[in-house]
Amino acid sequence: MPTIRSLRGLLAAGGCALGLAASAAPVSYAFSGTVLDDEAGRGYQAFAGRFSFDTAAPELTGDPTGHTGAYTGPGWALTLSFDGGAELLFGDSLFVTVTDDLGGQDQWGLLATGAPGTISAALFDANMAALSGNGLPLRDGGYTLADFGASQLRWDSDLGALQGQFSALACTAGCQGGGGGPVTPPNELPEPGSLLLVLIAIGLMPWKRRTPGRRP
Repeated sequence: MPTIRSLRGLLAAGGCALGLAASAAPVSYAFSGTVLDDEAGRGYQAFAGRFSFDTAAPELTGDPTGHTGAYTGPGWALTLSFDGGAELLFGDSLFVTVTDDLGGQDQWGLLATGAPGTISAALFDANMAALSGNGLPLRDGGYTLADFGASQLRWDSDLGALQGQFSALACTAGCQGGGGGPVTPPNELPEPGSLLLVLIAIGLMPWKRRTPGRRP
């Protein structure tokens, strides 16, 4: 499997090549968490960030089972800061991935790239109750960390990998109205290269499934 570093350029190029419609209904989340390990030894204790996507994006995989979904769009981005410091912008591309009732769990994943490196994050629910279908994670009032039993975040940069787990998640805008059920694939599926890209995004980070960090 390609390394996360090797995907940076592919993701940035693929996100531009998808040719998705302009944003229509933005949804924004804020999150925070605890740093568990940092190969660079920077001494970070806590992280915080935010990300945005929109409800107009088509599903990219065309999965006929309705168990997996992947989405991206122009302007989607994620920011991250440590211990109250300056925000790092991961604005080249942001993929939102969804797996519903697959492998004994639901999973909401994020894969963001930018100049600071690559952020990969996921929320897991072993009860398979958090998500319903392969639609974007939409719920009236939004999701919180209580909807998931485990979480992980990883930042890969030239200095090494930093890993942590979420301590809070909250919708800050656009969480009025339901959704999240099975979706209809777009009329035109993406080019094979783009489809491979989002399938890689869904399948990234096998270490998450092996050692999911659970909240105390």
